[in-house]
Amino acid sequence: MIPERDLSDICVSSRQQVGQKAGIIGIIVNAFLFSIKLIFGLLNNSVSVIADGFNNLGDCASSLVTTIGFRFSGKTTDEKHPFGYGRMEYISGFIVAMLIIMTALSVGKSAVVHMLHPEQPTLTIGLFTVQIFAVAVKLAFAFYIHVVNRQLGSAALNAALKDSVADSVVTAVTLLSLLASPFTTLPVDGIAGLIVAMMILWAGITSFKEHLGLLLGKSASPETLEGVSNAVKKYDFFSGMNAFYLYDFGPEKQVAFLKIVPKVSPHFNEVQSAIKELTDQLKRDYNLEVTIYWDTAHSENNNSRKEHENGSRDCFQGKLPKKHTSN
Repeated sequence: MIPERDLSDICVSSRQQVGQKAGIIGIIVNAFLFSIKLIFGLLNNSVSVIADGFNNLGDCASSLVTTIGFRFSGKTTDEKHPFGYGRMEYISGFIVAMLIIMTALSVGKSAVVHMLHPEQPTLTIGLFTVQIFAVAVKLAFAFYIHVVNRQLGSAALNAALKDSVADSVVTAVTLLSLLASPFTTLPVDGIAGLIVAMMILWAGITSFKEHLGLLLGKSASPETLEGVSNAVKKYDFFSGMNAFYLYDFGPEKQVAFLKIVPKVSPHFNEVQSAIKELTDQLKRDYNLEVTIYWDTAHSENNNSRKEHENGSRDCFQGKLPKKHTSN
């Protein structure tokens, strides 16, 4: 059975549009920075500037993958994928992390070669201006991603944010190496290129670990567990929760199974109403589609438990039964 399109699909569509827009802006920004850094790096014989430029080219590819990921993650559910395509966002972030790591290794190799065979770079007013401009642009883009991601909470965009901040630091280090080159015989340019590669590699590994965790599946955060537990304890019918299982199918599709400990029979109308209210609250506060079931073995008052007359299973999925009988 294919789920009907509801408010969650509209939210996914909005998320898709905002994420794609951020990805397209990232492509334009990084492609422009790559072009000017490559041109000025070649004209001034600076390996660190060229390496920094290729880092921007890698970011351009990363933004493209992010855009494609948001495009596919916004697809509606179907028979083959009843929980949607939300994990495509995680997959795209994972691919981005791999691209960042590959860029770091390439830049590091080039830097080592220029350390062994150093060439004196030439710092010109144009090159100096380009580097200052690049730092300003990257910081502005990072601020934009930060503002957008406060709404989305996307791991892929969070990786882009970290990478943009790291790029700003990388470009600043590159500029310092150009300023220091005339005053030393050390291969400062190659050393700076190696530092740039290490910083890019660190950003890539951090992003890789984060997205690998999302793809493999992570347990609910302590904050979420505490919030759900407090929500359950607000009702006098329950003494607490016995288990909580979370299944992440994407940022906008998280399914949970909550095992509660009832104090009385869960088949009373009042208890069923409380369970319905609890599922609605968890959907509203945590965007969780929760199925609640109960642990009759740990009921605090087994003598007061009444079985449903039609022999229905001890499971409630957010809808009140049409008929109840309490003896």
